[in-house]
Amino acid sequence: MSRIWQVHHRPLALIASGGLLILLSIPVPEHPLEDVQLLDKWTHFVLFCGLGWIYLNTALRRSPTSLRRALLGGWGAAVLMGLGSEGLQLLLPWRSGEWLDALANAIGATLALATFLFFQLRNPSPSTLS
Repeated sequence: MSRIWQVHHRPLALIASGGLLILLSIPVPEHPLEDVQLLDKWTHFVLFCGLGWIYLNTALRRSPTSLRRALLGGWGAAVLMGLGSEGLQLLLPWRSGEWLDALANAIGATLALATFLFFQLRNPSPSTLS
């Protein structure tokens, strides 16, 4: 693996985390899709699926010899980030933290885990078979 990829992977996770927290903290403007049922839950699901994928890749690069450790660390970090973002929204008067949003965040992170695991088992590298 290229050393450049390893160096730039952690900043990607940090930028994605910061961007997501900012995105989930700003007031939601009125938009034409407000009547779409559960649109905010789908949005949380997609955002945390992407974030989970980034975290899983970062965790695997940090611990390339232990797939189990990387999977648990990356998934756990995404789920905790989802819970933390909902806690942050509870503190903001223009936002509301909801347990269904936290559930959508966790389901998105879990789909990222399942997809990541599928690809890792389909194309294993010798260093991640433990």
